[in-house]
Amino acid sequence: MPADRADLAARLAATTDGDTVRGLIFQAAFDVATRHGSEPLARLCDPAGTGQRALFHSFPVSDLLRLSWDLAGRLEERLGSAEEVFFQIGRQATARVYDSMVGRTFLALGPTPRLLLDQTPAAYRAMASFGDRTVSWVDERHARVQFTGDFLHPQHHRGIFMEALERLRLRSPSVEVRPAGFLATVYELSWG
Repeated sequence: MPADRADLAARLAATTDGDTVRGLIFQAAFDVATRHGSEPLARLCDPAGTGQRALFHSFPVSDLLRLSWDLAGRLEERLGSAEEVFFQIGRQATARVYDSMVGRTFLALGPTPRLLLDQTPAAYRAMASFGDRTVSWVDERHARVQFTGDFLHPQHHRGIFMEALERLRLRSPSVEVRPAGFLATVYELSWG
């Protein structure tokens, strides 16, 4: 199913000039474009036409939305669906963090799922100027993360969480997505 352009338009209409996201997330999208398409595809889909961003600078989320939806439309046939494109962008964002020196050090310390997931609100606040996230625990192997006011596609965040759970080498990780309204989603994270 093609990326929903009406959904994109509604998200773009809700953004303000102050809604920004770090360049690392853009770079994850460019990585997916290059891996499954080409380097020229990254530049073609980039509203700025460069196909690159400084990792820790902030850029308008509206540009990331346009980039992500354009990539989803162009890569959906190759990856199987537009949702899979959004998922892969999120997965790559987490991979970029964990493949860094800081990320490798963090993983070497053997973090628990609770330690990792309880940091979700702060981690997202460091990457995005918009939205609120809360974490609650159903039991020791099931966390519920609620997002409100978040512009990115829900499958983007599902990819982020799946990559994080898999990096912890948890048995049978699962991330279920439940819409909770416009720009609001609940993620049910569980593992064996």
